[in-house]
Amino acid sequence: MTTHFHRSHFVRLAQLSFSVITVAAGHSSEHTNRVNVIRVPGHAKVAKARLGADGTIHLLLDAEDGPRYVKSTDAGVTFSAPMTIVDAGSRKPDLKFQGEDLAVGKNGRVHVAMSNNAWKLKLPEVEWGFYYASLASGATAFSPVRNLNRKPSEGFSLAADERGDVTACFLSGKLFEMVSHDNGETFSEYTEPNPAWDPCNCCTTATAYGVDGKLSVLYCEETNNERDMFMVLSK
Repeated sequence: MTTHFHRSHFVRLAQLSFSVITVAAGHSSEHTNRVNVIRVPGHAKVAKARLGADGTIHLLLDAEDGPRYVKSTDAGVTFSAPMTIVDAGSRKPDLKFQGEDLAVGKNGRVHVAMSNNAWKLKLPEVEWGFYYASLASGATAFSPVRNLNRKPSEGFSLAADERGDVTACFLSGKLFEMVSHDNGETFSEYTEPNPAWDPCNCCTTATAYGVDGKLSVLYCEETNNERDMFMVLSK
């Protein structure tokens, strides 16, 4: 099912990901529902913020030397030391990775979507794809970076749930998705949900699982140049 979703609503949703705010819990009325703005550690910008089922704050950061990850288990009072996401084996001279999205799934596993500047370096087009890495709960390093789709693409987003389902969405002329049912260990080949859809490739996607288990994907449709946001709901 496709639902019309106005662009301004999408912008407001996107803006929430770039600020880290917490509501302080207190016993006195003056502390109840107080909003705190927290400075994140290091010299990096927040690309995505997620709240885990256990209350952990997960942050995807973009630093000069590549994407990093930090978390807070005490409502933002303290953060872990920044963890490098891109493994040494995936780094090449002048190749720069950028964090695109973060999702938290089964058993607290952290899933990260990334892009890079392979197109700018004129590397083979198979390297212009959707890059993915994950961090198991309690692990001290992310898994090696994987190129999921091996094709020129953009507009990357991720969704994960407590059942171990992970969906990766991207744009490459059309809207595509790849699905994992084993918490990101393996993904299906990319498929096109509906060939009739005509997404705007200069925009992006946003993906999430609802409490009812349905997957929702936000994208910008450009049929007849009547551009606006649409939300796809799927079981």
